[in-house]
Amino acid sequence: MGKPDVTVLTVLREGLDDVVTWLAHLEQQTFPAACFEVLVVDGCGAHPCCEIVRRYAEAAPMPIRCVRQESGGLAEARNLGLREAQGRWILFLDPDLLAGPGLVQAHAAAQERAGGAACVVGRITRHPQLPEGALTRWFLPEAWPHLLENAHPDFLDCPAHNLSLPRRPVLDMGAFAGGFGNSGFDDLELAWRLEQRGIAQCFAQDAPGYVWRNVPFEVEYRRQYERGYALPALMAATDPQRVRRRFPVAGNPFQRLADILVMPYYLRACLQAEEDVRIIGAIFRRTLRHAFRMGFHDAQKGRERKY
Repeated sequence: MGKPDVTVLTVLREGLDDVVTWLAHLEQQTFPAACFEVLVVDGCGAHPCCEIVRRYAEAAPMPIRCVRQESGGLAEARNLGLREAQGRWILFLDPDLLAGPGLVQAHAAAQERAGGAACVVGRITRHPQLPEGALTRWFLPEAWPHLLENAHPDFLDCPAHNLSLPRRPVLDMGAFAGGFGNSGFDDLELAWRLEQRGIAQCFAQDAPGYVWRNVPFEVEYRRQYERGYALPALMAATDPQRVRRRFPVAGNPFQRLADILVMPYYLRACLQAEEDVRIIGAIFRRTLRHAFRMGFHDAQKGRERKY
């Protein structure tokens, strides 16, 4: 059997007991099962993710493999997956996104149209069974890739959530550089380098990934802080003006003073209402953005990370 055209790659950083649900949606692809593989990088510590994946793979129509990451962060896990992958194209799919049935087919078709070497961004949308008021990693408006069909994405629209890349050019460029902790910004830095090399960027409207899981407020609060803490490094490595326009962190003295006064109450309100963010959505947005700005300013002042 020849090598697959596409490797669907995900990184598990926490024990994901429902990885079977994630894998099951990849069984429903319109793309031929013999033409793609699934590769899971297991960085879950003691959680038996690889064993769960191996048992599932025994009856799956497409090849499924799991490799263990013994140490390192998110960038190192992605690079491990790139080295282990066999596909011509790597389709990064976040474990918090379920694959629509045409996902792999749409990515492969977009890559072919672009000459086989493109940065293809898939669509992210809510799963119809996700409760309307659920808090997810895509809760803040700036987290969604606001792209229209046939749009030309910016490098900041290319996180490795639902993204396909040509494997060989990425490896030749040194893959993910690291240095951004677990913020995830290593993917945007790579997209910047690809953009500078003239790699085409395009949006695949018909390649949906469905947000299907909520996250606890405390987890998302810390994640936003970590992303803010890594933002100065992203600015230094790419285009600081474009990054600032996408992630406004300046604020004003009156807002900072107001945050000092109200944040303890906002935090308590978010913790008590996290089951349904619709009730106080504006407070959730302000609190999470405060965490992001707090991380950014701590990094700028050389302070140690709080989380």
